[in-house]
Amino acid sequence: MAYKTFGHWLRENADIFGFDAGDRRHEIQPMPPKLKDEPVDRVNIEEVVKGLARYTVGEKQPHIAFVGEVRWGWGTGSIRVATGSRMKLVIERLGHDLEGNSRWFTEKIYQINRAGFGGHEESIIHDVLGEVKKIDERPMPSPNHEYDGLENFVSALANSYKRTARDIFLYEGIKKVDDENYIIRMAVRGSGVEHQDQRRVLENQTFVNFSPSRGVLRIFNYNVESPVGNAPQWRLMPSDVDWYFTPNQSRDEILEALSTHMHWY
Repeated sequence: MAYKTFGHWLRENADIFGFDAGDRRHEIQPMPPKLKDEPVDRVNIEEVVKGLARYTVGEKQPHIAFVGEVRWGWGTGSIRVATGSRMKLVIERLGHDLEGNSRWFTEKIYQINRAGFGGHEESIIHDVLGEVKKIDERPMPSPNHEYDGLENFVSALANSYKRTARDIFLYEGIKKVDDENYIIRMAVRGSGVEHQDQRRVLENQTFVNFSPSRGVLRIFNYNVESPVGNAPQWRLMPSDVDWYFTPNQSRDEILEALSTHMHWY
């Protein structure tokens, strides 16, 4: 019976723990997938706008007027899609009020999922373009000296807020300023964190105004804030929303546009 030295045995059985099954030093190993810098795959809004500008709407030719805004056509009846706050696309049509002022009338709000919809820009382009084409086939928004049932509209809007607004809001009520002006008041849970030089959000307010002389409905949405550490000071902040509508527009569509804004606030 032949005996082997320990050195000879070790050379024949170098992989005693199973770590070196075959010599892989010269194999090309696949690179691990590159991780994105951001935790959420956000939509490329600029790509969406450029993508929309590839298409015509009826006989209207597209053109990019500003960064984040594409238009079809020129003058009365032209349509635009503009990027709004909090990942919104606002679809509007150009018309005139009864005093002859040019107004962009809001037709539709397209809210992009902020939880991450990156990589689906073509799908968004297709959906928004479909809405734009539908709007182009409708009658133009038509101003009128009268708005029948304005108070009922404000009540319907407040009820819609109760159902759809983010749970940070608490419905406070409606303040009637006069027959043409109303304020829907929404308190904010928590009211901010009290640190020096910060502001506390006291309320979110929606101001509804109907102008008989212009024949249009104008709606603002803004916060009322106060500096922390001092006596409360009710200060109106710049408006998040400043949209125009007309009496002949669908009431349900106006409610949907504003409720979408509050739901994704």
